[in-house]
Amino acid sequence: MEVITDLRALRRALEGGIAIDRVVCPAGKPYLPALYQLVRRYNLRVQQVPPSALPKGATWGAAYVSPVPFRSVEELLAGPVEGLLVALVGITDVRNVGAIVRSAAAFSARGIIWPAEKTTSPANPELWRSSAGALSHLPLFRSHRLYTDLQKLSSAGWSLIATTKPSPQATALSAWRWPPAAILLLGREDKGLPPEYLALASTHLTIAHTPAVESLNVSTAAAILLWHYYQQQ
Repeated sequence: MEVITDLRALRRALEGGIAIDRVVCPAGKPYLPALYQLVRRYNLRVQQVPPSALPKGATWGAAYVSPVPFRSVEELLAGPVEGLLVALVGITDVRNVGAIVRSAAAFSARGIIWPAEKTTSPANPELWRSSAGALSHLPLFRSHRLYTDLQKLSSAGWSLIATTKPSPQATALSAWRWPPAAILLLGREDKGLPPEYLALASTHLTIAHTPAVESLNVSTAAAILLWHYYQQQ
């Protein structure tokens, strides 16, 4: 992954639309004013690391160029309101993320809403292996405030669809027809979607299965849901 250690070069790269995966800075030291301005203006993800972990010759820190371009949620808010997006809500297992990306690309999802925090970096080699290279075939919309961004997208006309365990309150996938514009919310491997995201969704979808199994793996559930969407198009 390409590394930028010159602040002026970083500014030029950002002005030219280059996607930055993350910025690393020495722990315990304040940001340089010029760097602080760039972080605020471009919503850069910053990690503090020991000085010994910085690239050779880096004093203020370094910026790592993303191997894939990021788009902004503002682009979605500007329209058109159509298609299916997948929002990753706290999914940390890189193999699950890769499998979800692969299914999303295979079944014609419009893109992935990619939180800036907690979700693995697009530069992770395991992600490229588990997605079979599909990461380069899907738009990634980086969100710095996922809950707030989903609220805005809902107000703009996107239907938020949550995935839950079978229950009387949930809609069976077999009885569901996908709306023209939807965002599929996929939650953590162990706990699923947090309560606030479940409350945000207009529909709770469930996949019928034998009660011998408590729940499906998130990437397996995603594949079934995305295939169902693809079949209706």
